Amino acid sequence: MALRNVMKFVLKSNSSDYCSSMQCDYVDNNSYVKIVLGDVYSEISMAIARLLKVFLFPQISPGSTNGDLSDKTRYSTFIRVVPSDEYQANALIKMVKAFHFVSVGVISSNSDYGKYGSSKFISLATENNICIPFTESVSDSENEQTESEIHNIVDTIKNSHVEAILIFAMESTVKNIFAEVMKQNLTNNTWIASEAWSTSSLISRMDNITTVGQIFGLSLKKGIIPGFQEYLGNILENPDPDNCFLEEYIAVQHSCFGKGSPDFLSNAKKCQFQNYTMDCSKIQLLKDFQEPLASQIDFEITYSVYLAVTAIAQAIHELLNCDTEACDQNFNFAPWQSSYVNCIKECPPGYFKNVTGIKCCYKCDKCGAGTYSKGGDHSRKIPPVPLDVTSGTEPMEGDLAGSSPGDVTSRLESMAEDLHEPNPFDLTSCLPL
Repeated sequence: MALRNVMKFVLKSNSSDYCSSMQCDYVDNNSYVKIVLGDVYSEISMAIARLLKVFLFPQISPGSTNGDLSDKTRYSTFIRVVPSDEYQANALIKMVKAFHFVSVGVISSNSDYGKYGSSKFISLATENNICIPFTESVSDSENEQTESEIHNIVDTIKNSHVEAILIFAMESTVKNIFAEVMKQNLTNNTWIASEAWSTSSLISRMDNITTVGQIFGLSLKKGIIPGFQEYLGNILENPDPDNCFLEEYIAVQHSCFGKGSPDFLSNAKKCQFQNYTMDCSKIQLLKDFQEPLASQIDFEITYSVYLAVTAIAQAIHELLNCDTEACDQNFNFAPWQSSYVNCIKECPPGYFKNVTGIKCCYKCDKCGAGTYSKGGDHSRKIPPVPLDVTSGTEPMEGDLAGSSPGDVTSRLESMAEDLHEPNPFDLTSCLPL
Protein backbone atom coordinates (compact mmCIF):
# COMPACT_ATOMS: atom_id res chain seq x y z
CA MET A 1 0.00 0.00 0.00
CA ALA A 2 2.84 2.42 0.85
CA LEU A 3 4.56 1.84 -2.51
CA ARG A 4 1.29 2.20 -4.37
CA ASN A 5 0.54 5.56 -2.77
CA VAL A 6 4.10 6.83 -3.24
CA MET A 7 3.81 6.20 -6.99
CA LYS A 8 1.12 8.87 -7.10
CA PHE A 9 3.56 11.36 -5.56
CA VAL A 10 6.15 10.94 -8.29
CA LEU A 11 3.76 11.29 -11.22
CA LYS A 12 3.75 14.59 -13.08
CA SER A 13 0.02 15.04 -12.53
CA ASN A 14 -2.47 14.11 -9.86
CA SER A 15 -3.60 11.15 -11.92
CA SER A 16 -5.48 8.20 -10.52
CA ASP A 17 -2.94 5.85 -12.14
CA TYR A 18 -0.24 4.09 -10.14
CA CYS A 19 2.24 3.67 -13.02
CA SER A 20 4.77 6.07 -14.54
CA SER A 21 5.63 6.15 -18.22
CA MET A 22 9.05 4.71 -19.12
CA GLN A 23 11.77 7.34 -19.57
CA CYS A 24 15.50 7.26 -20.33
CA ASP A 25 16.07 9.36 -17.22
CA TYR A 26 13.96 11.21 -14.70
CA VAL A 27 16.05 14.35 -14.24
CA ASP A 28 13.23 16.49 -15.60
CA ASN A 29 10.45 14.58 -13.86
CA ASN A 30 8.56 17.53 -12.37
CA SER A 31 5.78 16.25 -10.10
CA TYR A 32 3.41 18.29 -7.96
CA VAL A 33 4.87 16.74 -4.82
CA LYS A 34 8.51 17.71 -4.20
CA ILE A 35 9.46 15.57 -1.19
CA VAL A 36 8.00 12.72 0.86
CA LEU A 37 7.87 12.94 4.65
CA GLY A 38 8.54 9.28 5.30
CA ASP A 39 7.65 6.65 7.87
CA VAL A 40 9.31 5.97 11.22
CA TYR A 41 9.69 2.23 10.51
CA SER A 42 12.94 1.38 8.76
CA GLU A 43 11.59 -1.47 6.62
CA ILE A 44 8.91 0.81 5.14
CA SER A 45 11.41 3.62 4.55
CA MET A 46 13.79 1.21 2.82
CA ALA A 47 11.13 -0.10 0.45
CA ILE A 48 10.01 3.42 -0.42
CA ALA A 49 13.59 4.70 -0.78
CA ARG A 50 14.42 2.00 -3.33
CA LEU A 51 11.51 3.17 -5.47
CA LEU A 52 12.09 6.91 -5.05
CA LYS A 53 15.77 6.54 -5.99
CA VAL A 54 14.72 5.74 -9.57
CA PHE A 55 12.93 9.08 -9.84
CA LEU A 56 15.60 11.12 -7.99
CA PHE A 57 12.86 11.85 -5.46
CA PRO A 58 13.84 12.76 -1.87
CA GLN A 59 12.41 11.17 1.27
CA ILE A 60 13.07 12.48 4.77
CA SER A 61 12.28 10.22 7.72
CA PRO A 62 11.63 11.36 11.30
CA GLY A 63 12.39 7.97 12.84
CA SER A 64 13.98 5.30 10.63
CA THR A 65 17.29 4.40 12.28
CA ASN A 66 18.52 1.35 10.33
CA GLY A 67 22.21 1.83 9.55
CA ASP A 68 21.89 0.47 6.00
CA LEU A 69 19.94 3.59 5.07
CA SER A 70 23.21 5.53 5.32
CA ASP A 71 24.48 3.68 2.23
CA LYS A 72 24.12 6.31 -0.51
CA THR A 73 24.83 3.78 -3.27
CA ARG A 74 21.53 2.07 -2.43
CA TYR A 75 19.50 4.88 -0.85
CA SER A 76 20.85 7.99 -2.56
CA THR A 77 17.76 10.16 -2.02
CA PHE A 78 17.03 9.17 1.58
CA ILE A 79 17.75 11.50 4.49
CA ARG A 80 16.70 11.49 8.14
CA VAL A 81 16.77 13.64 11.25
CA VAL A 82 17.69 10.86 13.70
CA PRO A 83 21.01 9.03 14.20
CA SER A 84 21.51 5.56 12.75
CA ASP A 85 21.52 2.40 14.85
CA GLU A 86 25.28 2.27 14.53
CA TYR A 87 25.46 5.14 17.03
CA GLN A 88 22.82 3.48 19.20
CA ALA A 89 24.76 0.22 19.32
CA ASN A 90 27.88 2.08 20.44
CA ALA A 91 25.88 3.91 23.12
CA LEU A 92 24.36 0.64 24.35
CA ILE A 93 27.84 -0.87 24.70
CA LYS A 94 28.93 2.12 26.77
CA MET A 95 25.85 1.66 28.98
CA VAL A 96 26.58 -2.03 29.49
CA LYS A 97 30.19 -1.29 30.41
CA ALA A 98 29.13 1.52 32.76
CA PHE A 99 27.03 -0.98 34.75
CA HIS A 100 29.85 -3.56 34.56
CA PHE A 101 27.62 -6.19 32.94
CA VAL A 102 29.65 -9.06 31.47
CA SER A 103 26.77 -11.15 30.06
CA VAL A 104 23.80 -9.81 28.08
CA GLY A 105 21.08 -11.79 26.33
CA VAL A 106 19.71 -10.33 23.09
CA ILE A 107 16.14 -10.47 21.78
CA SER A 108 15.39 -8.83 18.44
CA SER A 109 12.56 -8.63 15.95
CA ASN A 110 13.10 -10.20 12.55
CA SER A 111 12.60 -6.82 10.87
CA ASP A 112 15.35 -4.74 9.26
CA TYR A 113 15.41 -2.61 12.41
CA GLY A 114 15.89 -5.55 14.77
CA LYS A 115 18.35 -7.45 12.60
CA TYR A 116 20.71 -4.54 12.01
CA GLY A 117 20.63 -3.14 15.55
CA SER A 118 21.15 -6.48 17.29
CA SER A 119 23.89 -7.66 14.92
CA LYS A 120 25.77 -4.39 15.38
CA PHE A 121 25.47 -4.67 19.17
CA ILE A 122 26.63 -8.31 19.19
CA SER A 123 29.64 -7.45 17.03
CA LEU A 124 30.68 -4.62 19.34
CA ALA A 125 30.01 -6.76 22.43
CA THR A 126 32.42 -9.40 21.13
CA GLU A 127 35.10 -6.76 20.59
CA ASN A 128 34.60 -5.57 24.19
CA ASN A 129 34.67 -9.04 25.80
CA ILE A 130 30.97 -8.96 26.69
CA CYS A 131 29.40 -12.43 26.67
CA ILE A 132 26.16 -13.04 24.71
CA PRO A 133 24.73 -16.30 26.21
CA PHE A 134 21.68 -16.33 23.94
CA THR A 135 20.09 -14.55 20.99
CA GLU A 136 16.41 -14.87 20.17
CA SER A 137 14.42 -13.60 17.18
CA VAL A 138 10.72 -12.83 17.24
CA SER A 139 8.26 -12.06 14.47
CA ASP A 140 7.80 -8.32 14.12
CA SER A 141 4.20 -8.51 12.97
CA GLU A 142 1.60 -9.22 15.63
CA ASN A 143 -0.33 -11.21 13.04
CA GLU A 144 2.65 -13.58 12.66
CA GLN A 145 3.55 -13.88 16.34
CA THR A 146 2.37 -17.01 18.11
CA GLU A 147 1.92 -17.71 21.80
CA SER A 148 4.40 -20.57 21.60
CA GLU A 149 7.02 -18.29 20.04
CA ILE A 150 6.75 -15.77 22.89
CA HIS A 151 6.53 -18.57 25.46
CA ASN A 152 9.76 -20.18 24.20
CA ILE A 153 11.62 -16.86 24.36
CA VAL A 154 10.61 -16.35 27.98
CA ASP A 155 11.61 -19.95 28.77
CA THR A 156 15.06 -19.19 27.38
CA ILE A 157 15.34 -16.17 29.67
CA LYS A 158 14.20 -18.23 32.66
CA ASN A 159 16.82 -20.90 32.06
CA SER A 160 19.70 -18.48 31.55
CA HIS A 161 21.79 -16.57 34.05
CA VAL A 162 22.41 -13.31 32.21
CA GLU A 163 22.86 -10.02 34.01
CA ALA A 164 20.69 -8.10 31.54
CA ILE A 165 18.46 -8.67 28.51
CA LEU A 166 18.53 -6.29 25.54
CA ILE A 167 15.39 -6.07 23.40
CA PHE A 168 15.70 -4.56 19.92
CA ALA A 169 12.04 -4.52 18.83
CA MET A 170 8.93 -2.38 18.54
CA GLU A 171 6.76 -1.61 21.56
CA SER A 172 3.92 -3.96 20.55
CA THR A 173 6.33 -6.90 20.50
CA VAL A 174 7.88 -5.91 23.83
CA LYS A 175 4.42 -5.68 25.38
CA ASN A 176 3.67 -9.28 24.39
CA ILE A 177 7.00 -10.45 25.82
CA PHE A 178 6.43 -8.66 29.12
CA ALA A 179 2.90 -10.03 29.34
CA GLU A 180 4.33 -13.56 29.13
CA VAL A 181 7.11 -12.66 31.59
CA MET A 182 4.52 -11.62 34.17
CA LYS A 183 2.38 -14.65 33.38
CA GLN A 184 5.31 -16.94 34.18
CA ASN A 185 6.11 -14.86 37.28
CA LEU A 186 9.61 -14.07 36.05
CA THR A 187 10.59 -11.10 38.21
CA ASN A 188 13.47 -8.80 39.06
CA ASN A 189 15.40 -8.99 35.81
CA THR A 190 17.36 -6.15 34.25
CA TRP A 191 16.18 -5.04 30.83
CA ILE A 192 17.88 -2.78 28.30
CA ALA A 193 15.56 -0.93 25.93
CA SER A 194 16.33 0.27 22.43
CA GLU A 195 14.99 3.71 21.50
CA ALA A 196 11.94 2.14 19.84
CA TRP A 197 10.28 1.35 23.18
CA SER A 198 12.35 2.96 25.96
CA THR A 199 9.81 5.76 26.53
CA SER A 200 6.71 3.89 25.38
CA SER A 201 3.53 4.68 27.30
CA LEU A 202 2.14 1.37 26.01
CA ILE A 203 4.77 -0.39 28.15
CA SER A 204 4.81 1.94 31.16
CA ARG A 205 1.02 1.64 31.58
CA MET A 206 0.93 -2.15 31.67
CA ASP A 207 -0.52 -3.53 34.87
CA ASN A 208 2.18 -4.68 37.32
CA ILE A 209 4.95 -3.64 34.91
CA THR A 210 7.26 -2.89 37.85
CA THR A 211 7.42 -6.60 38.69
CA VAL A 212 9.48 -7.40 35.59
CA GLY A 213 12.46 -5.62 37.14
CA GLN A 214 14.63 -2.65 36.22
CA ILE A 215 14.50 -1.14 32.74
CA PHE A 216 17.28 1.02 31.31
CA GLY A 217 17.31 2.43 27.83
CA LEU A 218 18.20 5.05 25.29
CA SER A 219 15.91 7.66 23.82
CA LEU A 220 16.10 10.20 21.05
CA LYS A 221 16.58 13.82 21.98
CA LYS A 222 13.42 15.69 22.89
CA GLY A 223 13.31 19.38 22.15
CA ILE A 224 10.85 22.19 22.62
CA ILE A 225 8.47 22.86 19.75
CA PRO A 226 7.58 26.56 19.96
CA GLY A 227 3.88 27.06 20.65
CA PHE A 228 2.94 23.36 20.58
CA GLN A 229 1.81 23.07 24.21
CA GLU A 230 -0.31 26.21 23.77
CA TYR A 231 -1.80 24.69 20.63
CA LEU A 232 -2.82 21.53 22.48
CA GLY A 233 -4.65 23.66 25.02
CA ASN A 234 -6.38 25.85 22.46
CA ILE A 235 -7.79 23.04 20.34
CA LEU A 236 -9.72 21.78 23.35
CA GLU A 237 -10.89 25.16 24.56
CA ASN A 238 -11.98 26.11 21.03
CA PRO A 239 -12.41 22.82 19.16
CA ASP A 240 -12.45 22.96 15.36
CA PRO A 241 -15.59 21.19 14.11
CA ASP A 242 -13.63 19.95 11.06
CA ASN A 243 -10.71 18.47 13.04
CA CYS A 244 -11.26 14.75 12.46
CA PHE A 245 -8.26 13.77 14.60
CA LEU A 246 -9.60 15.64 17.61
CA GLU A 247 -13.03 14.14 17.04
CA GLU A 248 -11.55 10.65 17.04
CA TYR A 249 -9.61 11.34 20.24
CA ILE A 250 -12.70 12.67 22.06
CA ALA A 251 -14.81 9.74 20.88
CA VAL A 252 -12.33 7.17 22.17
CA GLN A 253 -11.74 8.97 25.49
CA HIS A 254 -15.43 9.54 26.27
CA SER A 255 -17.03 6.54 24.53
CA CYS A 256 -19.21 8.79 22.42
CA PHE A 257 -20.00 9.20 18.73
CA GLY A 258 -19.58 12.22 16.47
CA LYS A 259 -20.47 13.06 12.91
CA GLY A 260 -17.36 11.34 11.51
CA SER A 261 -17.16 8.50 14.01
CA PRO A 262 -18.31 5.65 11.73
CA ASP A 263 -15.54 6.39 9.23
CA PHE A 264 -12.62 6.24 11.62
CA LEU A 265 -14.13 3.47 13.73
CA SER A 266 -14.30 1.17 10.71
CA ASN A 267 -10.63 1.80 9.92
CA ALA A 268 -9.20 1.65 13.46
CA LYS A 269 -8.35 -2.05 13.53
CA LYS A 270 -6.14 -1.96 16.61
CA CYS A 271 -8.71 -0.32 18.89
CA GLN A 272 -11.36 -2.05 20.95
CA PHE A 273 -14.58 -0.03 20.60
CA GLN A 274 -17.94 -0.45 22.23
CA ASN A 275 -21.29 0.47 20.76
CA TYR A 276 -21.19 4.16 21.60
CA THR A 277 -24.55 5.75 22.37
CA MET A 278 -23.54 9.17 23.76
CA ASP A 279 -23.35 12.19 21.45
CA CYS A 280 -19.90 13.82 21.64
CA SER A 281 -21.40 17.27 21.05
CA LYS A 282 -23.09 17.09 24.48
CA ILE A 283 -19.79 16.66 26.33
CA GLN A 284 -18.43 19.73 28.08
CA LEU A 285 -14.74 20.13 27.20
CA LEU A 286 -13.11 21.38 30.36
CA LYS A 287 -9.53 22.60 30.85
CA ASP A 288 -8.67 19.56 32.93
CA PHE A 289 -9.24 17.52 29.78
CA GLN A 290 -6.07 19.02 28.26
CA GLU A 291 -3.66 16.94 30.33
CA PRO A 292 -4.85 13.55 29.03
CA LEU A 293 -4.37 14.80 25.46
CA ALA A 294 -0.77 15.84 26.14
CA SER A 295 -0.08 12.56 27.92
CA GLN A 296 -1.15 10.60 24.83
CA ILE A 297 1.44 12.27 22.60
CA ASP A 298 4.91 10.85 22.01
CA PHE A 299 6.90 14.07 22.19
CA GLU A 300 10.04 12.23 21.13
CA ILE A 301 8.76 11.37 17.67
CA THR A 302 6.77 14.61 17.56
CA TYR A 303 9.98 16.60 17.87
CA SER A 304 11.61 14.50 15.14
CA VAL A 305 8.66 15.21 12.85
CA TYR A 306 9.03 18.90 13.67
CA LEU A 307 12.72 18.78 12.67
CA ALA A 308 11.87 17.02 9.40
CA VAL A 309 9.15 19.52 8.50
CA THR A 310 11.46 22.41 9.42
CA ALA A 311 14.14 21.03 7.10
CA ILE A 312 11.62 20.75 4.27
CA ALA A 313 10.31 24.27 4.88
CA GLN A 314 13.83 25.69 4.94
CA ALA A 315 14.72 24.02 1.62
CA ILE A 316 11.57 25.33 -0.06
CA HIS A 317 12.22 28.75 1.48
CA GLU A 318 15.63 28.81 -0.21
CA LEU A 319 14.41 27.50 -3.58
CA LEU A 320 11.60 30.06 -3.76
CA ASN A 321 13.88 32.93 -2.69
CA CYS A 322 11.60 33.82 0.21
CA ASP A 323 12.12 36.87 2.38
CA THR A 324 10.14 38.18 5.35
CA GLU A 325 7.33 39.37 3.08
CA ALA A 326 6.90 37.10 0.08
CA CYS A 327 8.19 34.16 -1.97
CA ASP A 328 8.53 33.49 -5.67
CA GLN A 329 5.54 31.62 -7.06
CA ASN A 330 7.57 29.49 -9.47
CA PHE A 331 7.15 25.88 -8.39
CA ASN A 332 8.58 24.57 -11.64
CA PHE A 333 11.59 22.82 -10.14
CA ALA A 334 12.46 19.14 -9.95
CA PRO A 335 12.26 17.29 -6.61
CA TRP A 336 16.01 16.62 -6.63
CA GLN A 337 16.89 20.31 -6.79
CA SER A 338 18.01 21.88 -3.55
CA SER A 339 19.86 24.87 -2.23
CA TYR A 340 22.86 23.31 -0.49
CA VAL A 341 22.77 23.72 3.27
CA ASN A 342 25.53 22.27 5.43
CA CYS A 343 25.12 21.05 8.99
CA ILE A 344 28.15 18.78 9.29
CA LYS A 345 31.08 19.29 6.94
CA GLU A 346 33.53 22.17 7.14
CA CYS A 347 33.69 24.70 4.32
CA PRO A 348 36.75 24.38 2.04
CA PRO A 349 39.34 27.17 1.76
CA GLY A 350 38.03 30.09 -0.26
CA TYR A 351 34.52 29.69 1.17
CA PHE A 352 33.00 30.94 4.41
CA LYS A 353 30.08 29.83 6.60
CA ASN A 354 26.85 31.71 5.94
CA VAL A 355 24.43 30.67 8.71
CA THR A 356 20.90 29.88 7.52
CA GLY A 357 17.61 30.06 9.39
CA ILE A 358 18.30 26.64 10.93
CA LYS A 359 20.45 26.97 14.02
CA CYS A 360 23.93 25.47 13.57
CA CYS A 361 23.43 24.94 9.82
CA TYR A 362 25.02 27.02 7.11
CA LYS A 363 25.81 27.40 3.43
CA CYS A 364 29.36 27.55 2.12
CA ASP A 365 29.47 30.80 0.15
CA LYS A 366 32.37 31.94 -1.99
CA CYS A 367 34.51 34.73 -0.64
CA GLY A 368 33.91 38.17 -2.07
CA ALA A 369 36.42 40.15 -4.12
CA GLY A 370 39.51 41.03 -2.13
CA THR A 371 38.68 38.65 0.73
CA TYR A 372 39.80 35.20 1.83
CA SER A 373 38.83 32.48 4.27
CA LYS A 374 40.36 29.26 5.53
CA GLY A 375 36.89 27.80 5.95
CA GLY A 376 35.86 29.64 9.11
CA ASP A 377 32.77 31.62 10.03
CA HIS A 378 33.80 34.82 8.27
CA SER A 379 35.74 36.01 5.26
CA ARG A 380 38.56 38.46 5.85
CA LYS A 381 40.01 41.24 3.76
CA ILE A 382 43.32 40.47 2.11
CA PRO A 383 46.00 42.68 3.69
CA PRO A 384 47.95 44.85 1.22
CA VAL A 385 51.17 43.13 0.11
CA PRO A 386 53.68 45.00 -2.10
CA LEU A 387 54.27 42.26 -4.66
CA ASP A 388 55.87 43.06 -8.03
CA VAL A 389 57.37 40.05 -9.80
CA THR A 390 58.78 42.08 -12.71
CA SER A 391 60.88 44.48 -10.66
CA GLY A 392 62.20 42.04 -8.06
CA THR A 393 61.12 44.13 -5.08
CA GLU A 394 61.83 43.21 -1.47
CA PRO A 395 59.06 40.62 -1.00
CA MET A 396 60.41 38.53 -3.89
CA GLU A 397 64.02 39.08 -2.85
CA GLY A 398 63.19 38.14 0.72
CA ASP A 399 61.33 35.07 -0.49
CA LEU A 400 64.34 33.88 -2.46
CA ALA A 401 67.00 34.86 0.08
CA GLY A 402 69.10 31.96 1.31
CA SER A 403 67.96 29.66 -1.51
CA SER A 404 70.42 27.76 -3.66
CA PRO A 405 70.49 28.42 -7.43
CA GLY A 406 68.85 25.06 -8.03
CA ASP A 407 66.01 25.87 -5.61
CA VAL A 408 65.45 29.26 -7.25
CA THR A 409 65.36 27.73 -10.72
CA SER A 410 62.82 25.04 -9.75
CA ARG A 411 60.58 27.54 -7.97
CA LEU A 412 60.62 29.92 -10.95
CA GLU A 413 59.80 27.01 -13.26
CA SER A 414 56.90 26.10 -10.97
CA MET A 415 55.65 29.70 -11.04
CA ALA A 416 55.88 29.71 -14.85
CA GLU A 417 53.80 26.52 -15.04
CA ASP A 418 51.20 28.01 -12.72
CA LEU A 419 50.79 30.99 -15.05
CA HIS A 420 49.92 28.70 -17.97
CA GLU A 421 47.67 26.22 -16.13
CA PRO A 422 43.99 26.93 -15.47
CA ASN A 423 43.39 27.90 -11.85
CA PRO A 424 40.54 26.05 -10.11
CA PHE A 425 39.82 29.14 -8.00
CA ASP A 426 38.53 32.50 -9.15
CA LEU A 427 41.26 34.77 -7.78
CA THR A 428 39.22 37.84 -8.60
CA SER A 429 36.64 36.88 -6.02
CA CYS A 430 38.56 34.97 -3.37
CA LEU A 431 42.00 33.87 -2.41
CA PRO A 432 42.35 30.37 -0.93
CA LEU A 433 45.00 30.35 1.74
